Amino acid sequence: MKARCCLWLHKYGPKKDEVGTYPVKLRVTFKREVKYYYLGLRLTDIQFSGLFLQKQLRSQYQELSHYLAKAETIIAELREEFEWITFENLFFSRNKERNNNPD
Repeated sequence: MKARCCLWLHKYGPKKDEVGTYPVKLRVTFKREVKYYYLGLRLTDIQFSGLFLQKQLRSQYQELSHYLAKAETIIAELREEFEWITFENLFFSRNKERNNNPD
């Protein structure tokens, strides 16, 4: 069974702030278990639904696309040997590398 991932606007629980934004998270599903990883960005419902279409959100779209592509690459590398701890170690270690190397 292959793991899957997508971007998710997490509107559940006390996550909404006074401006009406919600945290954008990476949603990873494997064997019916779901985990969410905060990506450091908050958007309104309208912004998230138009994220791929609005030019003023281009930088946020590129950042989120980077995280999604990275997660998909890690999932493809792990294939049938997918384990949560391995995925998390690879995903977060690659985040640190990107933050330390300004391109």
